Amino acid sequence: MNQYSAPKDPLSRSHVITVQHLSHKSSISDKPNEDALLVDLDNRIYALADGVSRLRGADGMYPNPSPASEVAQLLVTQASQFIADSVPPITVRLLEEALRVAGSSIANYNKEKFPNPDFGINDYAGAVGIVGSIGINTLRYAYIGDCVGLLVRGGAIRNLTVNQTEGIEAYIRTNKGTPNLEQTIRREIRNNESHPLSWGVLTGEDKSAAFIKSGELSLNKGDRVVFCSDGLLGVVSRYSALLAEGSANEIVNAMLKLEDDGSYRSDDKTLILIDIG
Repeated sequence: MNQYSAPKDPLSRSHVITVQHLSHKSSISDKPNEDALLVDLDNRIYALADGVSRLRGADGMYPNPSPASEVAQLLVTQASQFIADSVPPITVRLLEEALRVAGSSIANYNKEKFPNPDFGINDYAGAVGIVGSIGINTLRYAYIGDCVGLLVRGGAIRNLTVNQTEGIEAYIRTNKGTPNLEQTIRREIRNNESHPLSWGVLTGEDKSAAFIKSGELSLNKGDRVVFCSDGLLGVVSRYSALLAEGSANEIVNAMLKLEDDGSYRSDDKTLILIDIG
C-alpha cells in the first residue's frame, strides 16, 4: 500500500489531499492480477481499471502473460497521459475522451494480438475502468463497466457510478450451463446499446463508447472519494463505516475475510482512497 499527502497547489487551493492505493490479486494461483491503477499526484489524476477475465485454453491453463492485464494497464496509462497532456480546463467531456483514447490503444493491441477473434478463447482483450481528476474543490470523473466510484460524506455514502453488469450477471446465473454462453454474450450482448442486458467494455469496438458515463461534484473538507474494482463489492455493500474511516489495508483485509468465509468468490481487489483535508 502507498499513502502520501499532496501539498496545496493551484488545482486545490483550499484543501490538502491524502491518497492511499492498494491492489491485491485474487487467490487463483495461475491467474495474474488483471487490475491496474495509476495515481498522478502532480496533475491530480486517478485511474483504475479491471481487465476482463479470459477463458482458459484447451489445456486448462490461464493465459500468462494475460491480455486482460495488459489492456488494463493500457487503459490507465493512456487515459492518464491524455488528461495530463491536455490544455486546461479539465472537463468531464475531456475525461470521456480520455477513455475513448484508451479504447483506441486497446483496439490497436487487439488488431495485433487477435486478428481473427472468435469471442471465445481468442476473444478481444478488454477492460473496464474509472478515471477522475480533482480541480479546485471539484471532482470530475468518467467510467465504463462495473468499477465503483463513491463519495463518503459525514458517514453517508453516495454512489457516483452505476454498475453496468448487474443485468448480465443475473442472466449468467440463470443460464449457467448453456452451451457457448460466454461466446454468445460477448458476440451479441456486450457493447450492444440496443440490448437491455448490455454493458460496456473497452475492447476497441467503436460501439463501446456509448457506455462511457461521467459526472462531477463539489468536494468539502472531510469528504472521502473511493474508486475500486468489483472485487471489493462485498465490502461496499456491507461495511459503510469501514469505507468511511478504514485504511486501504483494512478495507482489502475485510474483503479477504468475506472470501475466506465463502461469501464471495476471490477476485482482484484494487482501491484508491482520496481524503479531502
